[in-house]
Amino acid sequence: MDYNEDKRTKNLALHDIHVGDWVQAWHDITKRYTPPERITAIFDDGTVYTEIDPEQGDPFEYDISEIDGLPITSDLLLGFGFESIALECTYFYRLDNYWIFPCIDERNIFSFHYYDLIECESVEIGCIKYMHELQQVLRSDRKFKGEFNPQWKGV
Repeated sequence: MDYNEDKRTKNLALHDIHVGDWVQAWHDITKRYTPPERITAIFDDGTVYTEIDPEQGDPFEYDISEIDGLPITSDLLLGFGFESIALECTYFYRLDNYWIFPCIDERNIFSFHYYDLIECESVEIGCIKYMHELQQVLRSDRKFKGEFNPQWKGV
């Protein structure tokens, strides 16, 4: 995990996240991020409830100002169960019918593809930087028929 002195996405707001999205919480005292946490509830007053493991018990409570985007990195993808595969001069990450390729022009930006089972073709949805953005793009993609429901397994 990244140990920055300040948050990455200073402008993350309630309308940027949805229940089920994976995020991190920033702690001002320790100057560290939590492990990936899934959002379980969002309230109008800015309160956000998260959990790491649904069987752990009580959820964690944060203010929206403490919630930050979870950047997609190689370690993160492996932690969600993606398999790293090298092909010729490039590599990609695969989980079932989902592929993620690093974009060549920018750092920490990944291009996400999935296999459309109905039309039997690979569909590119573009370059994505944060896990909650990836989840929301798939929710809004009308062609996407699967359910992208990654589970954090740890690194």
